[in-house]
Amino acid sequence: MIRIASVLAVLTGPISAQSLCEDLDQHTGDILRLSQGDASCTNSLALGGGRSIHCALEFPYRSDAAARVFEELVDEITECVGSTAVSITDLSVNHPDAYDLRTFEDGARSYSVSIKDKGELQQTLVFVRVSRP
Repeated sequence: MIRIASVLAVLTGPISAQSLCEDLDQHTGDILRLSQGDASCTNSLALGGGRSIHCALEFPYRSDAAARVFEELVDEITECVGSTAVSITDLSVNHPDAYDLRTFEDGARSYSVSIKDKGELQQTLVFVRVSRP
């Protein structure tokens, strides 16, 4: 049993002590390793020279796991942006699938977490995004 624990410790590597916000602020790759799983990411340029990173986690359609991960990510972002950040909830959408978006603005950065049910794809997607200068 001790050997298995040792092997797992080596395979998983050190645990990051950074917050989710710090991980998003510094991330530049295609995969973001979250405690909830690996998210596929893309980077984009914004108006005025800013940069955004968009990361997505895929789940079975309307799964409890997707809803749980969405709430966990909202809690993590809420914790790391602090009480001075402005929080916006956007529930309006023009299609029948479920959608929820939470945005947190903290100075020059904007962090978002959203969950979207895609009935045609039979998937629920959880997105994490940061827009940074």
